Amino acid sequence: MTREEAVAMAATGWWKGKPAAEVALFQLQEERLCMDFSDFHAAVEEALGFPVWTHEFALRDNTNKWVEIIKAKGDKDGK
Repeated sequence: MTREEAVAMAATGWWKGKPAAEVALFQLQEERLCMDFSDFHAAVEEALGFPVWTHEFALRDNTNKWVEIIKAKGDKDGK
């Protein structure tokens, strides 16, 4: 996704009203931020079920681990 596409996508508010896990998984796997960071941060914390410091988003190992955790939680919930 280009910078311009990410900015245009963010302007639509696509994440509003969607489940936290869906929002978190999409954005964690997208290189460019396509939404307000504060909403992304909140979605990740809700989906994970524990707090996350903002600096932790800079580490790819963390974000990869979070994707696995969220997917596993979804599997357990039947999603």
